[in-house]
Amino acid sequence: MSEQQGNLFIELAVIWGIVISTLIGTALYSWLQEVVNQACDEHCNIWPTHTGEMVQTGLNMGPCHARSLGWAKSYCKDLDEEMQTDHDLEVVGAASMAWSIIRSVVPSEITDHIMEHLKEEGLPSLVTHNIAEGQL
Repeated sequence: MSEQQGNLFIELAVIWGIVISTLIGTALYSWLQEVVNQACDEHCNIWPTHTGEMVQTGLNMGPCHARSLGWAKSYCKDLDEEMQTDHDLEVVGAASMAWSIIRSVVPSEITDHIMEHLKEEGLPSLVTHNIAEGQL
C-alpha cells in the first residue's frame, strides 16, 4: 500500500497458494507458466533496459512520445494471424482464469467496484488486437 494525500490505495495484491493447492494445481500452474513464457518469447519487451521482461496485450496507451489509445500490436516474431490469434486466446484464457480465481477469494465489494468502473469507462472485457469483445 502507499499513502497519497492521506488516502490509502492498494497498488498490488498477491494471493498465494490458491491454485497450487488444488488437485489440478500443478498442471494448471505449468500451463499458466507456459502461456507467460510464450508471451515473453513472442512479444517485444517494452522495457528492454530493465531486468526481466514486460510484455503487453489488450489496450495500450502508445509510446511515451505519442500517446494514443489502441490495441497492443507487440509481436516481435513473424507469426501469421492465425498463430497470433491462437496465442492471444491462451493469454485471454489465462487472464480469465486469474480473474475468476480473484473473484472467488477477494470480497465482492472490491471486485464489483472494479467491474462498475470498467463498465462506466466503456472498457471492453478481455480482448486483444486479434480477439474481439464477445468473440469467445
